[in-house]
Amino acid sequence: MKGNHLGSLRYDFAGRKRKTKSLNKCKRPQRTFKEMEVRSVHPNYQDQVQYKSAPLTPPKQVIQDDSYKKEVSSNYTVAIAYNKGTYQVIPNENIEHIGKYLGPMPVFDKDTTPDPELNDKFEYFNAWGKAVNWFNYKCNAKDFKNYTIRYAKEYLKLSKDDIKNLKKVKDNSTLYLLASRLAAVHFTGFHYHKHERDAVSGYIKDIIEEGKLITEDTTDIKPKNVVSIQDRMYNKMMETIYAEFDDTVIEGWFDRDFIKFDAFAAIKRHDLKGPSVKMFADRIKTLHGELIEARDKTCEQMVEAYKGWSNKDLKKAITQLEPILDDIEKAQLANKAVRKPRASKPKASDKQVAKLNYCKGDDVVKLASINPIIIPGAKVLYVYNIKQRRLTEYVTDKIDGFMVSGSTLKNFDQKLSRTCTLRKPDDVLPQILKKTQKQIDNVFKGLTTKITEPNGRINKDCILLRVIN
Repeated sequence: MKGNHLGSLRYDFAGRKRKTKSLNKCKRPQRTFKEMEVRSVHPNYQDQVQYKSAPLTPPKQVIQDDSYKKEVSSNYTVAIAYNKGTYQVIPNENIEHIGKYLGPMPVFDKDTTPDPELNDKFEYFNAWGKAVNWFNYKCNAKDFKNYTIRYAKEYLKLSKDDIKNLKKVKDNSTLYLLASRLAAVHFTGFHYHKHERDAVSGYIKDIIEEGKLITEDTTDIKPKNVVSIQDRMYNKMMETIYAEFDDTVIEGWFDRDFIKFDAFAAIKRHDLKGPSVKMFADRIKTLHGELIEARDKTCEQMVEAYKGWSNKDLKKAITQLEPILDDIEKAQLANKAVRKPRASKPKASDKQVAKLNYCKGDDVVKLASINPIIIPGAKVLYVYNIKQRRLTEYVTDKIDGFMVSGSTLKNFDQKLSRTCTLRKPDDVLPQILKKTQKQIDNVFKGLTTKITEPNGRINKDCILLRVIN
């Protein structure tokens, strides 16, 4: 036992064994189980009303502005994998390199189209598949839809009501997916047989029937996603003025009828603001540039797109769009002129111009007046009398600028101010609206009519063109 006690809790330092009860086995009492008593339910007992738990409060959703992502993403596109490779994201400016292995758009005629009855059917479908593959690289859903509509107009000669129902259906519809490829390849000159022509006609009829079921009233439809302000303005532009432009100008082109379109009146009628007007201007400028490229034969794609047009028709279309662009520019200047003043303007100005009698706008000359509240305190004011065709330049050297009393302009210098009649107001007035005061002085020097001193009176025929502080 010597040394065995060392390090053991059962022995003390002297080697004596400690008394402990921990080693004794304890006797655990045995558990007895009793059956549960069955209680009888009283016949008059009624269950208590069960109240539902309160619903859980959903977490607060923070809507992040990711519109910048859409703006950045619009500058890029996805290149379809070539030869079983990977997909690549490339800038839109390099989009012409996506299908560099495809070459130009395939062109067929009756002789170059394989005949499935004489040759192997594989050659027929292989040629058609290559053409479809080219369009898949170059076109999106909207482009394919336009091919279908063009096929319905030019080849099937459908009515305007059928074309309207055809346009109602969404671009990514399954029926459009079936019909659009066949319609697009048709315009390459691919010679379809009766089976394929019947298939395209059948798909288009089904699309028209689906369009008839779509109602114009969309007030009960709740948008799933939040639409940005830019998207709303673009949609309004497309649904109003561009739809009117498409029904008037584009529809007339199919019959080679070049109808005049008053863009200034249309912009005012649909109450379009600056950004919407700019969006419409960009589309017209793009269309105008395409026509010029087709006329000058500087772009092969545009030449192919307008191959059925003569040079005379292209010149007429270009000439038709030029006054539309001028009207858009005038509307932009008018919208800029009627822009609301800053809230920091003194209240005294409101009282000064409260009884001012002036012309707010005229559709004939296509001009609109500025807000008269910005006249008090200004240094230069340009006024145009639409009845007398008189242009007036009011100038003041007072520190406080102009003042208005009733319909009379005060504090202007008669020697520095001038008025004259315009022989060609359409040439002079745009310069007054855009150029600097020094450049406007040169415009006045170039006029041949007599220049006199103004009297400061403003009436219902006067348009307030512009102020310079």
